[in-house]
Amino acid sequence: MVSLVLTSGVTLAAEVRIHTPQPSWSSLPVVTSDNRTYSGFNSGFNSGFNPYFDAAYGLSVLNWPKTEWQRANEPDGSSRHAVVGRFFRVGGGISWRSILSGGMNVWLWNADDNKSTTDSDERSSNTVYQQDGAAFSWNVRAMLPIKPGQGPWFGYGRMCLRASATSLDSAREVSGCTPMWQAGLSLGGFGSRAVSLYLEYDRAHFEEVHSYAISAGLRGVF
Repeated sequence: MVSLVLTSGVTLAAEVRIHTPQPSWSSLPVVTSDNRTYSGFNSGFNSGFNPYFDAAYGLSVLNWPKTEWQRANEPDGSSRHAVVGRFFRVGGGISWRSILSGGMNVWLWNADDNKSTTDSDERSSNTVYQQDGAAFSWNVRAMLPIKPGQGPWFGYGRMCLRASATSLDSAREVSGCTPMWQAGLSLGGFGSRAVSLYLEYDRAHFEEVHSYAISAGLRGVF
């Protein structure tokens, strides 16, 4: 309340109202690793809710149970046969300030595990394993930011896999869905700071096949 006093002795009262905007998550400033400050909903990397796209390439290990022939002719005491392969993963989703995110991915991989000796008369000394597969997965993850856009993260999701494996004595297929656990490290952005490099480890156990994967990838925020 403000009072104005005139020379005639008459007092006028006027009410002054000041409107201030209420703060919100999307209006808070964000400082990126290049010391630039952004504010607003669509102001750039690490600002509010933003869609993202990522792609990764890595190595995977599918641990198959040995067949009867393998158990009889490969007496190494192990009940499983591990096949190392290469895979490519692509996906996208929504992230909140790079701390929380959720998305979906498509996986494609193959592997050739060839072991042979010069003794062609002994079938037990020659093992050929061919593996192909595809999978679809969804996941949510949370990052502990050490610096803006950098830090370790942990994720949980579900993977649906269809894979085939061919060896000397059999051809097998596996399909199904199972929980998936993830852990990774975001190394931060570079260039325009809208693209970041990350490392990732994934693990999923199906009824017969155990899947492990490590990869390096790029994530871009729109």
